[in-house]
Amino acid sequence: MAKERKRPRPPRNEDESESEGEGEREGSPSSERSVESERVAASEQRKRPRLSDRRDSDASSDGDGDGDGDGDGQDPESELADGDGTIQSITCVNFMCHSRLQVDVGPSINFVIGHNGSGKSALLSALTICLGGKAGDTNRGRSLKDYIKNGEDSATLIVKLKNSGVGAFKRELYGKSIYVERTFNRNGQSGFKMRNKEKKIISNKRYELDAITDHFTLQLGNPMNVLTQDEAREFLLKSTPESKYVFFLRGVQLEKLNTDYAVIEDLVVGMEISLQNVPAQIEILQKNRDRAYRRYELYRRQDSHRQRLDTLTHQFIWYSVVEQETVVAKMDEILADMDRELGTCQQEIEVTSANLAQAKTKAEEAEEAERHLRNSREPYEEKDKELTTRFGDGKNKLRANMNESRQIRENVKDTKRREERAEESVRAEEQRLENANGESFAQLTRSIETAESEILEYDSRIQAKEEDIPRLKSVLTSTEGELAQHSGSLRAKEQERNECQSRLSYLQKEQGGRLDAYPADVKKLVQRIRTSGNFREMPVGPIGTHVTLLEPQWSSILETTLGGMLNAFIVTSKADQERLSKLAKECNAKVSVMIGSRSNMDTSDKEPELRFQTILRALDIDNSLAKSQLIISQAIEQTILIEDLREAKNTMYDRERLRNVRACLSFDPNKAGHGERFTYGSGGEAISGPVRPLAAQPRMKTNVAQRQALERGNMERAERQLRELKHYQESLLEKERSQQDAIKSCKLDIESLRKVQQKKRHLVQRLEDERDSNSNESNEVDLLRRQLEEIRKNRTTAEGLLEASMVERETVNHEQAAIKAEITTLRSEMETLDQELQILEGRSSKYQKEKHDAREKNNSAEAELSRVEASKALQMTAKREAEENITNFSKYAFDHTNNVRVPVPENETKESLAKKIKQLDRDIHRAQERLGDDPATLEQKFDELEAELVAAQKEAKALTDLYNALIAALAYRRKRWQMFRKNITLRAKNQFEYLLRERGFRGSIILKHDQRKLDIKVQPDEASRGKGHGAKSLSGGEKSFSTVCLLMALWEAMNSPIRCLDEFDVFMDGVNREVSAKMMIAFARKSVGKQFFLLTPLAMTNMTLGDDVKVHRLTDPERGQTSLQF
Repeated sequence: MAKERKRPRPPRNEDESESEGEGEREGSPSSERSVESERVAASEQRKRPRLSDRRDSDASSDGDGDGDGDGDGQDPESELADGDGTIQSITCVNFMCHSRLQVDVGPSINFVIGHNGSGKSALLSALTICLGGKAGDTNRGRSLKDYIKNGEDSATLIVKLKNSGVGAFKRELYGKSIYVERTFNRNGQSGFKMRNKEKKIISNKRYELDAITDHFTLQLGNPMNVLTQDEAREFLLKSTPESKYVFFLRGVQLEKLNTDYAVIEDLVVGMEISLQNVPAQIEILQKNRDRAYRRYELYRRQDSHRQRLDTLTHQFIWYSVVEQETVVAKMDEILADMDRELGTCQQEIEVTSANLAQAKTKAEEAEEAERHLRNSREPYEEKDKELTTRFGDGKNKLRANMNESRQIRENVKDTKRREERAEESVRAEEQRLENANGESFAQLTRSIETAESEILEYDSRIQAKEEDIPRLKSVLTSTEGELAQHSGSLRAKEQERNECQSRLSYLQKEQGGRLDAYPADVKKLVQRIRTSGNFREMPVGPIGTHVTLLEPQWSSILETTLGGMLNAFIVTSKADQERLSKLAKECNAKVSVMIGSRSNMDTSDKEPELRFQTILRALDIDNSLAKSQLIISQAIEQTILIEDLREAKNTMYDRERLRNVRACLSFDPNKAGHGERFTYGSGGEAISGPVRPLAAQPRMKTNVAQRQALERGNMERAERQLRELKHYQESLLEKERSQQDAIKSCKLDIESLRKVQQKKRHLVQRLEDERDSNSNESNEVDLLRRQLEEIRKNRTTAEGLLEASMVERETVNHEQAAIKAEITTLRSEMETLDQELQILEGRSSKYQKEKHDAREKNNSAEAELSRVEASKALQMTAKREAEENITNFSKYAFDHTNNVRVPVPENETKESLAKKIKQLDRDIHRAQERLGDDPATLEQKFDELEAELVAAQKEAKALTDLYNALIAALAYRRKRWQMFRKNITLRAKNQFEYLLRERGFRGSIILKHDQRKLDIKVQPDEASRGKGHGAKSLSGGEKSFSTVCLLMALWEAMNSPIRCLDEFDVFMDGVNREVSAKMMIAFARKSVGKQFFLLTPLAMTNMTLGDDVKVHRLTDPERGQTSLQF
């Protein structure tokens, strides 16, 4: 082998790279940071607002900076002390309302006055647009073409700037003046021309204009620098603290610095992203270096590779043994899981068997109850059919009687009309005879007429009595119906009394064994269980023998609720279940046999609150199997007991559903021993139904004496209610008798009146006979009288038939009322039975479904058990085959590995070992093929890649240092920015207070930087010591004056040579306007090198102005003109 060469070194860290490269770099990041910091600080010094000499000491005493970056040269204000950058003239051609306007302005203070519409604001618009401002900055138009005068195609603006002082801009090119010219037309074309003093074009590029405005700090886009008419009005009258703060930041150029810093931050973020890619590039170089290293190491690993190949081959041989051993271990785990799964399946079968047996019991009980109820309903149906037939026959009789009565009544009316005609004929004939026979005949005739009138009176009295009879019979019918209905209630109460008596009788007999309450077949089954010894574990049952009721008042309801479960038996295995079911069939005992578990069931977290009584809490169960089965099948731990029916219903349905409550049982206050069950449907709907008492001896143990006392109380209450019902029935019977007596009395009165009436008729007959014997009456009178008598007999016969028909109708009505009352009572009872039958049908259907579901689950559990057992058998066969493979594979492995077992790493597989063997064998052959190459070449390539990696790491370190330097510089600038803001704020506050004192006001500026708000507090009377008022509480003039003071205070913090304010005094009174104007003039005189443009529509005649104040009055617009002419 070739001689061993030095091994490649691992990559050096960044500290080593930096120390090695320090001598090669010309400058460090710290030196670059220092240069950069000085450059940026100098730029900030040029941009930041400069303070006047009068406030420098105050600002510096309150600042927290160290003064770095201020420079040691000439004061920046002195550079513009000669007025460089101020406006000398403004020329407008076809601009807005001006055809041509040239204004030569003064170097310091310029008042532009003129009425509204004279074009004052046009001068500010022209100044802004000509010096590079946007069309929208003036709020006069959206584009440049909006500023061209009507009727013209283009406009030209020329602004002359002073350029003769120390701070002149390119004085060698422009001379003492700079002309800025801007021309634009309606086609959207616009251009600039910068001319020198001789008006020669120096440049037409926009960046040249930007250089001029930057040099002179002409901030025409700054709303605080050039306050247009709208902005001035907004600032003076309507500005909010937020808008004032925005004006403040923009005016002192802090906003622009903040924006510049944001751009720098974006650049730093970009650098950070670039630095994030550096590790990936270094990683690529590292991989290339490592690849070369691996190729170099290939020459050194040939011996170890062969040893490794032998080891891998032995491991591959032994892997088959390990693999089979792993299979056997997994099979053992699987078999253990299967054993556990078999136990689970067995438990599942026990539970499903118990549920199936319970479901069968419930379904059989529901079917038996439904069948019993249907059988008990059949007599009601037959009775209803019979009564309905009788009621229909009665209706037919009434219909026939009404038709017959109608005919008889018509016959009576006709007979009466004939009688009246016959009487008239007799009276006429008798009058004739009276005239012929004298006074005796007349006397007899009057007596006859008197008797006949009395007969008619008796007719009226009889008719009145006959009309009273139907009314009395109607009242009697109502009483009889009430009596029939009451008889049904009386029978129900008697049945309730008998049930109480039956239960009491059962309790009095409960003095023998505990099985006395169970059927004989159940007793026989218990005896067979005791004598049989074929059970793995003795069955538990009946369940009721292991249950003691602690609250006897619930015995009747709970006996019915638990039902067949109290007769059920419990076993612990499938085999015992089959044996016991066979014994029950032999004994003809219809009981459920369920499979239970001995595990202790904990229901503490599944029970309702302790304030509720439950079935489980009301029972004492001495057997865990019985208790668990009742919990599983009857949910006794979640069925609450509430005695008051109304409270039970409100608890279940009139509030949020109670936790761990499935159902509620309560007493029926109207029926002793009866109850009501409240529960929920599958959809959460309310379901309720009656609970009938069990008419049998109670199966649950209880305090017999207490239970007997309760049942005696129930029976006494039922007997007391029965006595009350009987007493009421007697009162109804007495009422019925009195009504019957009234009808009889009415009929006797009618009979008596008829007898008296008959006597009167006999008297009339006798008098007529006497009159006829004393007169020579003709055969005609006799004939008429006989006809009259015949008609009267017919009328009497018809009236008798009518009375008989009426009596028959009343009799039928009485019978119909009794039948109807009986039908109503019967159907009410049938309806109650139907409701109970409907509940039983729903319960039966529910239990049948539960039975079907339980059978399906049981079958599924048994199928799962069979499947697991079959799988276990297959798994055992596979395990035996795997163990045989282990024996065979071990023999082969020992033969090929010198009888030494070679361990196989856990993370290796057969495929990975084969792959490694194949790869290692291939590597050995390839390395052998490449052994003829020069190792020095590989070493040289590795050194080159190592050097390239080190260089990249050094470069990354340098870039990181630069990034950190920029971060530090940005933080330093941010700190300086905050210092500038603090000094400027202090300068503005002091200037504002100073200006207010010019008029005797007192106030302050309130700046909240964190909320970005600027507001003022002003006290008009300096002598007052109040806290001051906000701007809204001041008068119009005071507010305008205070706001002007604020504006001048902010101007003092600005560095632009030009300040413009439009219509600053339109909302001031004369006093405030004069004070404000004088103050602004004084302020302007103190501002050396600054030029002021103050526009007002008001005259300046009443003010004394100095030589340094120039007033420009624009021509007033003519009246009625639509455009201004200049």
